[in-house]
Amino acid sequence: MSTKKRQSFNFSEIAMQSTISINRDDNPYDKYVEGGHIESNTLKIRKWGVFGDQYVGPAFHRVFKKGQILYCSRRTYLKKVAVPHFDGITSNTTFVIEPKVVDGFIPQLLPFIMLSSNFTQHSVLYSKGSTNPYINYKDLEGFEFSLPGVAEQNKILNILNKIQGNEHALVDSISSLIKLNDVLLSDSLKKSAPSLPLSKLLTETKRSVSDLSSASKHIGFEHINSDDLFVRECEEVSQINSHKSLFEYGDILYGKIRPYLRKVALSNMEGVCSSDILVLRPEVTETAINIAWYLKSTYFSNVAMSSAKGSKMPRADWNVLQKHTIPASFLDEKYTKIAKAYYDQLSYLNEQLRLTKELQISLTDRLLG
Repeated sequence: MSTKKRQSFNFSEIAMQSTISINRDDNPYDKYVEGGHIESNTLKIRKWGVFGDQYVGPAFHRVFKKGQILYCSRRTYLKKVAVPHFDGITSNTTFVIEPKVVDGFIPQLLPFIMLSSNFTQHSVLYSKGSTNPYINYKDLEGFEFSLPGVAEQNKILNILNKIQGNEHALVDSISSLIKLNDVLLSDSLKKSAPSLPLSKLLTETKRSVSDLSSASKHIGFEHINSDDLFVRECEEVSQINSHKSLFEYGDILYGKIRPYLRKVALSNMEGVCSSDILVLRPEVTETAINIAWYLKSTYFSNVAMSSAKGSKMPRADWNVLQKHTIPASFLDEKYTKIAKAYYDQLSYLNEQLRLTKELQISLTDRLLG
């Protein structure tokens, strides 16, 4: 992009942090947003919590308003930036940010700028800590960039908004597939049929990372999305230093913290994962997709929650879950074809989503010169 007639900005000039808090004993808001509710590389919030449904820690006292920007200050390489469409509460580790009115700057561009490669690089560079790196807001304020004139900004903003619309449509289609699977499962459970315990279908593996020094990819709990069966993000093993578990291609990765989040993925790589993830190996490879869909269902998440241990941070207990029985019909040829068709469609939608996000980031990077 041409450098002519570009204006330089500092993040502190175009953005400000809101630090309004409430007394939780007198909380007028019913919704809250935590880091797990915010997806990487997308601005729309599709999930949130409701006070009273689960334990919510005292750190959740920061007020946000519709249209402000939420920025997760932990592990900022995950690029968790969102613009809520409702008022609510978030934790003190999520920054609440809003644009300033500045000559030569269109405020609606701010969330896109915060998703840009340059902004993320700056945030990662100035983060502190190794196990759970975090950024202080004052260190974000030093981010410098330049923009073209307002007319050019408007053109790019219009394109970015259209890309966002396409992205939202793709994510809606992915969510519809998940819901369709829930309906199919619900109908099947109403029928009396033979069943098998999960212990006959899956084996929990507990191999230490030291068993495979060549492992290069690490998947954390935060890398598994609630909306599909794919791992969209991962990190290099060199970035971690705590005990992890080894997984292989075709393993099912099940997030055991807060089972209601339904974090389940079918691995398409080998590597190591967080100890907050169960590594489950199918006894029969051909049934892996079927079982993964079952574990992903709302029905099974309710089963897992009913036996989870801990109130503040409930954890699924595999010793209990392995006794749970799954209808044998979910393993037959008919359902295998349906599960495979769902998975293939999900794979296609995820690839389109990946390309759409790459286009958005590329265009924003061009905007910043």
